[in-house]
Amino acid sequence: MNVPAPSRRPDRGFTLIEVLVALVLTAFVLGGITMAFYRTTSEALRLRDVTDRRQSARTAVQLIEREARMAGSGWGRIPVYGNNSSGQAVTLSAVTPGFTSIAADDSVLLIGAWQTATVVTDQMPSSSTNLKVQDVTGFNPNDLILVTNGLQANMVQITSTNSSSEKIGCNPANPYNSPGGYKVSDGHWPASGYGPGSLVEKLTLSSYYMDRRTGSPRSCATSTGSRRRSAPITWMASVSGTRCRTAPGPAIR
Repeated sequence: MNVPAPSRRPDRGFTLIEVLVALVLTAFVLGGITMAFYRTTSEALRLRDVTDRRQSARTAVQLIEREARMAGSGWGRIPVYGNNSSGQAVTLSAVTPGFTSIAADDSVLLIGAWQTATVVTDQMPSSSTNLKVQDVTGFNPNDLILVTNGLQANMVQITSTNSSSEKIGCNPANPYNSPGGYKVSDGHWPASGYGPGSLVEKLTLSSYYMDRRTGSPRSCATSTGSRRRSAPITWMASVSGTRCRTAPGPAIR
């Protein structure tokens, strides 16, 4: 007896509509995965930038705090008389704020003497006299130094040193050593000069301010001083990682 075999439907592939639907669904899934990856990466970079800024700000605050604590070391609250780089008489304090107007950026100048130190061994009657000290080691030409007897203090700039005679030269032709800033009649220099035992200390000057000059890509707090090159110390909230330009030079101008 012949049993008829069941009929089989012929094999067929996917229709064009099915392929298009599958491609659309796949595109949606891949797009979602890509967007999720992009957002995760962007958030990770943002968090890294925030962490870097906070760390920079913390470092800057610690640096300013340390130097603010050390400001005035060596002479305390005695005003320091001297000249600026133009030869004009100036009176300096351990902490000098530089705020000038509402539109101007705040700044602060910190002065301390926590580096090399020695003592005077021979009378220094005037600022133009070669300074005879116990040891010139650590003192170099162009260093700003402080001379104090505990009652008065003056800032001069070294123009030469002689290790054999232990003398520090302070040429009055140098603007920082101009006699105009050391008038005895104004009380800006001891009447009898600085005698043996007076302290001679290398000055450290640090200026902190905002660098917002025209052309700077971003605003940043900047530090400059007599013992280091100008450099950004912390980025402000608007910074996206672009460094600002190098700030200008010496603090006393």
